[in-house]
Amino acid sequence: MGIDVAVALGGNIGSQEIIVARMQGVLDAFRTQKASNLMVSRVFQTKPFQTEEGQDWYLNCVFHYQALEGEPPLSFLEWTKELEKELGRENKGDLQPRTMDIDVLWIGKGVLQRKELTLPHPKIKERRFVLEPLLDIYPKNFKQEHLGDSLSNLFLESPKESVVPLGWLLQ
Repeated sequence: MGIDVAVALGGNIGSQEIIVARMQGVLDAFRTQKASNLMVSRVFQTKPFQTEEGQDWYLNCVFHYQALEGEPPLSFLEWTKELEKELGRENKGDLQPRTMDIDVLWIGKGVLQRKELTLPHPKIKERRFVLEPLLDIYPKNFKQEHLGDSLSNLFLESPKESVVPLGWLLQ
């Protein structure tokens, strides 16, 4: 048995088909280099959250897998940032449009607080666009030890932003 790793994907630059193709590319990279047994949520369309007007809606999904013990979180983060660059991401700061965002939500029960990475992700509780896809792939009563409550309760308490399931399933 490995360590449970949860990852969120999102992007809003390009057509829906292009964004979904990028998401599929990320999943393929994870399967090739990290783990073959990914469990993936549906794709959701999300109104831009706390951003300036005029941004296109985001497409989001979440996946998880069982990682082998031993990979340091910061090297994992570095790998995801390289993958984002390969997909055309330019780091223009928070809340800006992006080709693809790869957020590590948690790695097992570990807690990490560094400038580069905080685990579990500090904004999960505020992001319905992360919580709803998590409920696609985890039981409603699932508790990540350091989030304080079940995913379903966190979802009910999260800001009521527009999150629309598109029904697209990634492989």
